[in-house]
Amino acid sequence: MRSIIKIIFVKIKAGLDTFISFLAVLFFSSRSSASKIKKIKPKGKSCYVIANGPSLTKEIDFITNDRELNSILVLNFFCNSKMFFDLQPEYYCISDPLVFNSEDGYLRIPEVLDDFIINMNKVSWPCVLFFPQHFSTSFVLNKINNNNINFCTFNSTPLLGESKIVFNLFKRNLGMPIPESVIISGIFLAINIGYKKIDLFGVDHSWIRDFKVDASNSSSFFLAHFYGASSRTKNDRSVSQFLISQYRLFRSHEVLEHYARVNNITIINNTKDSLIDSYERRN
Repeated sequence: MRSIIKIIFVKIKAGLDTFISFLAVLFFSSRSSASKIKKIKPKGKSCYVIANGPSLTKEIDFITNDRELNSILVLNFFCNSKMFFDLQPEYYCISDPLVFNSEDGYLRIPEVLDDFIINMNKVSWPCVLFFPQHFSTSFVLNKINNNNINFCTFNSTPLLGESKIVFNLFKRNLGMPIPESVIISGIFLAINIGYKKIDLFGVDHSWIRDFKVDASNSSSFFLAHFYGASSRTKNDRSVSQFLISQYRLFRSHEVLEHYARVNNITIINNTKDSLIDSYERRN
């Protein structure tokens, strides 16, 4: 009896997830943004999706050895490192709310945002800059005046489940697995651009190892980046809320792996001590 109830529950949940995802697309997704992604064609035999984890410093030699044969997609504030100009990535994906909530962003990280604007205006090669379509305006992006930058919005509408209908909505660029991190968006974009092989670098995802709760029940964790900037981030979330956010993150990786497999795409995690257990790993 329990097994039957469990099967019924799973089917009902899958149906509800599909229905909710369909409504989310109907109300929040943009068809014009979806069509923009379809016009972008892959360059090179594979795509390197490079995150900003501290492990990246150990992986840079591997990346540069085959740079000419592969495309590169970088994330958030990667351009504030010298490595950005050395690698000259074809794609850039940014979704940090501080870029789009200009007033709050400039109060919290003015130097970071100023450097982002300066460096993006220095780009001397063709680069597609992806950002979520629901951020229709941005004081920061408006300061980028560079003909080498091709602005391209995407639908970051979070869709639930792994049904054929949801995967079809993914394929049409109308939504994606819950983008708890910009890394989810980056991998998803690489898949939908059409790369058959995607290599991940700097995807440590090790925040949970540094999560602390002090005597006053304030929670915090370290954000360490490969360029050496580590900051202690205060949270107004409880431990349960933090763990739920981590569940969403790792669950989205599982969905991406399934979606990639269905489309005959291989994703390889090259980060040695990464906590992600969804993808094939390089020995």
